[in-house]
Amino acid sequence: GRIDGRRREMLSTILACLLIAATLAHYVVRNPQDPNHFDTVGQVNFQGGHACKTKPKIGSASSIAELRAAVTDADSIKAVGAGMSWSQNHMACADFDGTNIVTAGLCSDIALTAAKPFYLAPATSSRNHVTDDIVVDEVHMTVVVKSCVTVQALLEYLAHYRTPTFLSGYTLESPSTFYAGMTVGGAVAGGTHGVSLSHGGWAGKVLEVQAMLADGSIAKVNKNWRPRLFRALKAGAGRLGVLLDVKLGIIVQGDVEEEQHQMDVDEYRKQVRLTKSLIDRAMTSRANNGNEAQWRHLLSESELHDRHTVLHVRQGEGRVPKFVTRKWSFFPRGREAKFRPDSHHQSPDMNMLKWLAYLDGTNWGSDGWSVEEGSYAPAHSWDMALATETETHGDHLCKNMLNNPGDPDDLWYTDPMECLADHSTSSHVPRLPHLLDEPKYRSRIRMFPEPYTTWTTMAKGHLDGGRGCYNWTEYGVPYTQADVCIERFLPVMREMVDNREGLTDFHFSFRWTGIDDDSWLSPNGIMPRMWIGFSTSVHEETVSVHNVLRGGACKSVENWGAHGWRHEIVGDPLGPHSNSTIEQIGPHWCHFGCLAEQHDPTDKFAGGPDGREVWTFSAFDMQVRRIVSGKAFEDTCCGLQAGELDATFDESRCLCAANIQESTHKADLACYVIKSDELMRSYCGVHREQGQPWNSWALMSGCNWEELERHWTNHRGWENIGGCNQAPPPPKPLPPTPTPPPSPPPNPSPPRPPPNPRPPPPPLPPPSGPDDATIAKVVAAASTEAAQKAAAAVGGTPAGGILFIFLALFIVQAVCLWKLFRHFTKNKQDVGIPRSEDLAHVSGGRTRLEEVAVELRQVGEGEDVRVSD
Repeated sequence: GRIDGRRREMLSTILACLLIAATLAHYVVRNPQDPNHFDTVGQVNFQGGHACKTKPKIGSASSIAELRAAVTDADSIKAVGAGMSWSQNHMACADFDGTNIVTAGLCSDIALTAAKPFYLAPATSSRNHVTDDIVVDEVHMTVVVKSCVTVQALLEYLAHYRTPTFLSGYTLESPSTFYAGMTVGGAVAGGTHGVSLSHGGWAGKVLEVQAMLADGSIAKVNKNWRPRLFRALKAGAGRLGVLLDVKLGIIVQGDVEEEQHQMDVDEYRKQVRLTKSLIDRAMTSRANNGNEAQWRHLLSESELHDRHTVLHVRQGEGRVPKFVTRKWSFFPRGREAKFRPDSHHQSPDMNMLKWLAYLDGTNWGSDGWSVEEGSYAPAHSWDMALATETETHGDHLCKNMLNNPGDPDDLWYTDPMECLADHSTSSHVPRLPHLLDEPKYRSRIRMFPEPYTTWTTMAKGHLDGGRGCYNWTEYGVPYTQADVCIERFLPVMREMVDNREGLTDFHFSFRWTGIDDDSWLSPNGIMPRMWIGFSTSVHEETVSVHNVLRGGACKSVENWGAHGWRHEIVGDPLGPHSNSTIEQIGPHWCHFGCLAEQHDPTDKFAGGPDGREVWTFSAFDMQVRRIVSGKAFEDTCCGLQAGELDATFDESRCLCAANIQESTHKADLACYVIKSDELMRSYCGVHREQGQPWNSWALMSGCNWEELERHWTNHRGWENIGGCNQAPPPPKPLPPTPTPPPSPPPNPSPPRPPPNPRPPPPPLPPPSGPDDATIAKVVAAASTEAAQKAAAAVGGTPAGGILFIFLALFIVQAVCLWKLFRHFTKNKQDVGIPRSEDLAHVSGGRTRLEEVAVELRQVGEGEDVRVSD
């Protein structure tokens, strides 16, 4: 028989695409059993307090190939580590029908990831635990760690990395985070800042980054190779791609001595003023290319360096606020040291209790240490800890141990008993003391705890030392404003605490950071800051506190790593839509924007509608005097320099703006204010970087849009100054090329005699339609052949679920082929040529198709079925 070749090719292509899609399906999405996934990490954050409004699919990838397939196939995709974000859509959520990829499956050892509650090294040495997830280079003193490894697992692996001749282990240079349960990728991408004035946060420690970009390619970059992309991937909020691994510097582990004491408000403010003086001297030395060791030493002289301070504000008259500080001092030791100076005085029973206190941060309060009593947990022996059976013993650390049968190991549910009344987790919850008492952990916890347990914590899911559903909010106050900010802030803190029922003591966290971070978006990269953080119940808005911290006395910005990119609150001193978190970035925002437009032009990693609105890059084009955004921003303000692979922002032509869409009223206000020096100084530029030209920060530094709108209205702005210039009109089309006049017809030639006519051919018999039995045989044979090819293509893959998917697809394909074939043959037999295929109709009668027929050769019993033209 004959079948139209083009139609056969089309049907074969459709079948091949369906087979490929079925083969890739199990790579991309592996959902837990619960059909709604309302409490799966990736759909919600770790405690269930914030769910993705876009409700993306949740998936995991267990190899680079699977991740590449997911990234290249998706229209919207985001990477999820431990689910520690408090932001619904700005950082952590893909768009509708997008995919949140949990990265735990990319690690070879699931024990090192956020899918497990914690990691404890073998008692002999973690050096005996060979894994490609953590690779230590003892010659160059570096470690390459996959982004799916948790901070606690990395610190534990390094600390217990021992040989017969090396007994000290390794660690990172300074305390870089307080909570150790997050992933390394999350700490780097989220700009986690720690408590160090002289050393940067996690992004500042990175020596090299390897990431997968939107087109599925893998880029390995550092400060010497593609430095602009390197600065963008660090502290990049996952906007440019998925971090795969990072290289960090390590040092030989030393002893960490913790000092705790109390300060009253006056003493703490005195230390703040001394710290400001030291920072000024250090920054001057650094600006003048001074010796790095010297200006770092200046910063380390501050009493607030490497110190975490908690301000206790208590209810009631006469209850004086007090600062309780914890300062960590690092003492290097030689490679031959066998133990910490105080370790030989501790019994194995006490060591086990200290490990328990560290790992069960929630039950014991702030990582097991009672500031008021100056002692560890209420259990005074290991037997007492085992006998204590309460629901708060480690419930926040269960992770995939609470999965149901059939759930994948690299996906897990949110913590039970936190923000959600119902959950899908298993009913059996092992208590932490009993879990640690198992042989694989017991020999390790009998050893003295490593120094990292002193300056990190596993506490999470708590509100002021107890369990509860909470938010964490953090404000960065410029060091120049820190002293006066504390003075203005104390009365508001008192009012906030006195108005809260059932609360006798409220904690505010104070931490200091320096400027040793060149990442484009790092919250630590602009200036030294005093960070004030506190926890509140979910959906509680502390308006009075926000107003003081955002007002003229404090001039603070919110930490985007803690609360997302946009936290709008009623009564903001700078007015609505002030983009408070972007203000701390300045023109660096547009340098990052050029790279985002270049490497992710379709906004694959931008998230949902809220996220895409946040990740809008705009600038004032000083040549045409108007705001440009999106593609116009890229075309006008971004370009490649000679020999570069990554775009740069042209500050000589464009003035960076914060999320101002072109052709909007806000854009007109921006153009209006920028045309007047007086208006710019009055309404914009209040949060600019110290020492930077005020006009370069004008549209990035908290313009008071409400006041500016009022000024526009009162002074008839359109008549005086006006808004943006209009966009240039599109170029006019070229005029049509005139058609030359027709040439005169040639002289007719004399007619020739007609040739001898041939007899007409006998008429063809009418086309006979194939019967249903023949069609069924063709479809069955095609399905069988496709099934054999699919089985060969996926050979070696797990059979159960994949085979079921393939069989279902084959049935659908067979029905589709039969329907298509019946449709085509019926049209040609019953009604002739369809209108869309009638060339006489298409060509307006100038061409006539004599005959179109499709015949199917009769197939006998037992014969092979073949399709041919």
